[in-house]
Amino acid sequence: MDYETLKWIRMIHLYGMLTWVGGLVGLSFILKQHAKASEAAYKDFIELEKGTAIAMDIGATIVIACGLAMLFSISPSPLKGQGWMHAKLLLVAVLIGLHGFQRMRVGKYKRGNVTAEPGWLIPAVEIVALGIIVLASTRPF
Repeated sequence: MDYETLKWIRMIHLYGMLTWVGGLVGLSFILKQHAKASEAAYKDFIELEKGTAIAMDIGATIVIACGLAMLFSISPSPLKGQGWMHAKLLLVAVLIGLHGFQRMRVGKYKRGNVTAEPGWLIPAVEIVALGIIVLASTRPF
């Protein structure tokens, strides 16, 4: 892969990350407010949650597709002797798990099972995202 193509893929990868993490955090706030809302606002919240979850899915897809493209087209492979990449991929796996947790909650809310949002979710997303950014920026090991 030539350098210009790699730059574009990195930019798109970054855009996807912003969309994905923004969607995760935004959806957390929406679900939190939905749990406090009246029954009259139920349909509006369901539509808002659906749209935000779709944006979150698109961001995740972009990140994963561009990440895999970079991972398997750069030579030498970032997986060989690059501990920071292994740590980053572990954090990405955690982010995928948090994404699945949020999608599960959207489904429960849609079925009428509205419960309070866990207080740990937003800090967890932000700490994981920060860890990914630090590892990708500094490549400490």
